[in-house]
Amino acid sequence: MTGIPRAFVAVVPPPAVLDAVEAHLRAASFAGWRESRRQQWHLTLEFLGRVDDADDEVERLATIGAGLAPFVVRLGGAGAFPDVRNASVAWLGVAEGARELGGFATLVRSLGADRFHPHLTVARTSRRRDATTLVATLDAPTVGPSWEVDAVELIASDTHPSGARSTTIARLSLSGAH
Repeated sequence: MTGIPRAFVAVVPPPAVLDAVEAHLRAASFAGWRESRRQQWHLTLEFLGRVDDADDEVERLATIGAGLAPFVVRLGGAGAFPDVRNASVAWLGVAEGARELGGFATLVRSLGADRFHPHLTVARTSRRRDATTLVATLDAPTVGPSWEVDAVELIASDTHPSGARSTTIARLSLSGAH
């Protein structure tokens, strides 16, 4: 396999969860924000940037996944980066399974777990703005059903003026024991 100009490792929620996110977002007002498309919804574990050898990366992730057991995740809560009053990204959080996602992210990332905040990006803006109202409309204890994370994906991302386009390069199972 060849290199990937821009790649990341992510957990992609199943269709039932994406349907629930879509229904939840209908109640939000995104004035001044660019909503993320359903095809872009995922929980990023590691942004890799350029990957020179995709086969090596797949092998690395498969090795990590072989040592980890599947775990349950459920979306819930909301927030914004870098902070709610001066934000460029609005997101849904993780109500269940954040510790497990953080543990996996620690294994695949060069950054420590204290830098990892599991989230699903729902909107962006080119100019930072106050996201207090948007976050309040997105915030809910839970969004959609919980699901078992039994795999992670290596995803290539191509940027375009209309937004990023993602392509799954490999889906790698979590097959270990707790």
